[in-house]
Amino acid sequence: MDIRSHIVRFRNNKREKVKRNPLRRIGLTFALFFSLGTAILIIIGIYRYSAITGSLPSPVELENLLESPTGSLLEPTRIYDNTGQNILWRFENPTIDYRSNVRITDSIMLFYSDVPEIMVSAILIAADPDYFSRSESFIKNLWNNKLDPIPQTLVRDLLLWDETDHPHHLLRTNLLADQIVGKYGRLKLLEWYLNSAYFGNQVYGIHQASRIYFGKRADMLNTAESALLAAVVKFPSLNPYDAPTAAKENQEEILSELVAAGILSQGEGELASQQDLIYADPESSISPLAPAFVEYILNETDDLIPRERILRGGFKIISTLDPNLQNELECTAVISLNQVYGENQALEESCSASKLLPKYSGNKISIREDLEINSVILDPKSGELLALVGVSRGDTPVRLFEPKAAGSLITPFIYLNSFTQGFEPASLVWDVPVSDQDLSSDELHPGCSGDCAFQGPVNIRTAMGNDYLSPAQQLWNSFGSNRVNNTLALFGFSILEGSCPECALFPGLSKVEIVDIAQGFGIFANQGNLKGRSVTEGGLENKPKSVLRIEDISSNGMFLSFTEVEKTVIGDQLSYLINHALSDEEARSNTSGYDVYQIGRPAAIKTGYVSGSPSGWVVGYTPQFVTVVWSGGYDQSVDLSGSDLQQINSGLWRAITQFISREYTVENWQLPNGMETLDVCYPSGMLPTESCPKIIREPFIVGNDPLEIDSLYQVVEVNRETGLLASVFTPAEKIEERVFLTIPEVAVDWSLEAGIKNPPEIYDLDISDMKEEGFSISQPENFSIVRGIVSIKGSTPEDDFLSARLQVGEGMNPRSWLQIGPDFVSPVKNVQLTRWDTTNLNDGIYAIQFVLIREGRQVDKVSLVISVDNTPPVLTLITDYSNQQIPYEVGKELLFQIENNTEIKKVDVYLDSKLLSSRNTPPYVFPWLITLGDHDLRIVAFDQANNKGELNISFQVVNSD
Repeated sequence: MDIRSHIVRFRNNKREKVKRNPLRRIGLTFALFFSLGTAILIIIGIYRYSAITGSLPSPVELENLLESPTGSLLEPTRIYDNTGQNILWRFENPTIDYRSNVRITDSIMLFYSDVPEIMVSAILIAADPDYFSRSESFIKNLWNNKLDPIPQTLVRDLLLWDETDHPHHLLRTNLLADQIVGKYGRLKLLEWYLNSAYFGNQVYGIHQASRIYFGKRADMLNTAESALLAAVVKFPSLNPYDAPTAAKENQEEILSELVAAGILSQGEGELASQQDLIYADPESSISPLAPAFVEYILNETDDLIPRERILRGGFKIISTLDPNLQNELECTAVISLNQVYGENQALEESCSASKLLPKYSGNKISIREDLEINSVILDPKSGELLALVGVSRGDTPVRLFEPKAAGSLITPFIYLNSFTQGFEPASLVWDVPVSDQDLSSDELHPGCSGDCAFQGPVNIRTAMGNDYLSPAQQLWNSFGSNRVNNTLALFGFSILEGSCPECALFPGLSKVEIVDIAQGFGIFANQGNLKGRSVTEGGLENKPKSVLRIEDISSNGMFLSFTEVEKTVIGDQLSYLINHALSDEEARSNTSGYDVYQIGRPAAIKTGYVSGSPSGWVVGYTPQFVTVVWSGGYDQSVDLSGSDLQQINSGLWRAITQFISREYTVENWQLPNGMETLDVCYPSGMLPTESCPKIIREPFIVGNDPLEIDSLYQVVEVNRETGLLASVFTPAEKIEERVFLTIPEVAVDWSLEAGIKNPPEIYDLDISDMKEEGFSISQPENFSIVRGIVSIKGSTPEDDFLSARLQVGEGMNPRSWLQIGPDFVSPVKNVQLTRWDTTNLNDGIYAIQFVLIREGRQVDKVSLVISVDNTPPVLTLITDYSNQQIPYEVGKELLFQIENNTEIKKVDVYLDSKLLSSRNTPPYVFPWLITLGDHDLRIVAFDQANNKGELNISFQVVNSD
C-alpha cells in the first residue's frame, strides 16, 4: 500500500473519531477558553502592573538627593525675596552653614572613620534591628508581610511624599524600595539614612546632630551619646532640649536593647546608662524664633508640598516679599515699639523709613506689659504680599496671623451693604444715642478730636471717616450679623465660629485675620477686583500670595507654582463710592491725628477702634498698595490704657507709606462710567434749597441721584413776638422766616438734650389786629366746616374805597391765592359776595381773604379760616348684626352702637322704616327691645358739614327652640 494513502486514511479516521467523541470536542473547547482567559489575565496583569509602577521615580533620584557632595538635601530649604537672590530665612539650625555627610561604606564593607561603630548599631536598634538579615527579594518580603523600614522611609519621605493618596501607595513604596536596595545595596542606604534622619530642632543628619546636641564631631561620640541620638531618631520631638527627661529614658531603653542584642555587655550598658550627658549650650544651638512671614509662607506651601518635606531641605522658595520693604517695615516697627517703652534709640542710616516716623507723644508703658505691633503690605493689583512683620518685646512668639477683633474697622463693609440698596456717601444718617445700648458718647466717637458729642444729622461719608459709630450700629441692627459676615466672606475673609467678647460694637461679628483685612481693602483699592491665590477648588476661598514659585535645587528649575485667581467681587461704581469717601481728607477732619494722614497724595484711611480690647487698627491704601497696622495685646490683663495705640498705628503707617510712595507716581481713582457728580445739600444729600446751610459736590450712581429738594431744613413763617406759626391773622410786620430741623422719631431724645427746637405746631389765631368796623366777612363763620357750594357774605367801608376782591388759599397761611368772584368797584354792605364751589377741592383747611384797596393804594385785609369737608361720614357698628339670626329672649335688648367719630354731629336710627331714636352727642348708643321677625336697620349720620352717611343692615330674630 502506498504510504501516502495510508497517512491520508489515518488522518480521516482520526477526524471521524473526533467527530464521534463528544468528550474530545468539549475538552478542546475548554482548552480554547482556558487559553483565552489566561491571555486576558496576563493582559490585565500587565495593565495593572503598569498602573502601579507607572511614573515611579528612578532610584537615581535618591542618589541626587543624598549622595555627597552634590546631593540637594545637603542644603537646607531657603526662603528668598521676590528677586530670588536674597535669602530671607533658611530652615536649618543657625550654627550649621552646610550639611556635612558622614561616610560609613564604600558599598562593599563598613568602616567607622566618620562615626563610631556603636552609633551605627544604636541607630539600627532604634530603626530596624533586622536590617541586614532581611531578604533582598521584594516579593518574599511582601509574601512574609515584613516591612523594610529604612528603605521604605527614604522612599516615602523623599521620593513619594506627594502621592500618599495613591490607591497603590504602599505597593509602589515597596517596589521602589526594592529597586533602590537592589541598585545601591543596604550599606549605601544605611549611610544615606544616617545623613538624612531627623533629630528635631531643624537638625538633619548624624553629623549635624552631634554638633548641635554635644558640640563635637560624630566620630567623637561615646556609647551614651550614641544611644541618646539613636533615641532621638526614633522620637525627634523628645530631644534633649525640648524633653530632656524623656530623651534620657529613651536612651536607657536603647542601651537595654543593645545589651539584649549582645552588642554591649551588661556592664558596658550600665556604665553608659550612668554616664553624665554633657550637652552643648542650647542658647547657641536652638533655632531662633522664625519671623512671622515664615509661618504664613509655610502654610501656603503646605497646599503643594508637605511641610515635613520642605523642612528636610533641597528647595528654594521664591517669595513675594520685597527685601527693601520687608527690612524697612521691620526696623521701623521695632523703633516705633521701643518709643512706646520710652527708649528713643538713635535712628539707623540703614532704616530710612524710621526717619519719617512721627515722634510718639503718648504715655509710655511698663516693660512688663507685652505690646505687639503687626503690619502687612499688599500689592492689590497682583495680590502679592510685599511685607509681613510682627514685633514684640521678649521671647514671646508674635501672633501676626492670629484672628483679632476688628471693631470699627469693619464699618465700610456695613455701609457697602447700604450702597447696594441705593444709599450713597451723601445719604443722611443720624448720629444719635442708640436705644438699648450701653456705650457712651465717647465710646461711639472713639477717634474724635474736640467735640465728642452726638452730632445728629450727618452723611455716611462723614460718619465713616470720623468713626461715628451710632449710624453703623443702626444699620448693623437692621441688616443683622449674617448679612455683613456674608459680605466679608465674599471679600475673602475667613469667618470664624464662636463668640467674640471684644466685638461689643457689632455683636455677632467674626474675628478677622490681618491678611484678610489687607485683601479686603485691597479689593476696594483695585476697583472691586480680587487678585490672589485660590485656597479651595473652584476659587471659592482666596488668600493673598506670599510664594511666587518653589524650585527644586537638584533640578534647578521651577518645581511648582500656585493657581492664581482673578475675579470681580463688586462693581467699580461701588468701590469708587468707598474709595472716594475714605480718601476725603475734609470728611475725616474731626478725627484725632487728622494731620498724620495727609501725605501729599490721595490715600484712603480707615481706623479701627476695638471696644473692651487693648488693641487698634489703621488701614491706609492707594491704588498701588495697601498697608495694615495693628497694635495691642492679646491678653485682656495687659494694661495698655496709658498708651496711644492710634498714634502708634498712624505713625508707623505714615512713615512706611511715605517711604513706599517715593517709588510710585501719584494716582487716584477715576470716576467710572455710569456715575455722575451733583451739588447736594449737606447732610441730607437732597437737592439744595435757599435754606440749605452747606452745599457739597457728591458722586452718585446714575439712577440713585436725588430727585427731591431738601426737606431736612424747614423754612417756617412765625409770629416773631409769640413764636407761633404765622397764619392769615398774623400782621405782615410781625411775620418772619425761621429755619427748623426736621427731627425723626429716632432723634427726638437727642434733639431735646441738645436743645434743638422743633418747629411750632400751634398757629397764631389772634384776630384782634384785623377787626375794622364796616369791613368784614359775615358768612361763613370763622373756623366753620363747609361743603359743596358755600355762600360768602361780607361788607366793605365806604370811606376811601377804591376796589375790593375775594380770594382763597389752601392752609392756615397760604403761599398762593386764587381770586373767587368778581372785583368790587363800589362799597357793599352785608351782601353775598360770591358762591364758592368746593365740590372738587381736597378736604382740608382753607383761608378766605377779603382784600380792600383804598385810595392812595393802601391795602387792608380781613380773613377767616374754614374747613372744607365734602366726604360723607363712614359708619361702623361696634357689633355687626348683618344677616345674623338672633335668638329671641323675653325682655332682651339689642344695642346698636356706632363707633365714635368726632366729625359726626347727629345720628338717626330707623328700624323697619320707623325712627327708633336720634342722638346729637356721643356716645351713639341705641337700645332696642327685640321682637320676632325680619328686621331692617337704617342708620343715618350727619357730620359737621352736613354730609350724610348711611348704614343699612338686615337681620332676623328667631325662636330659640
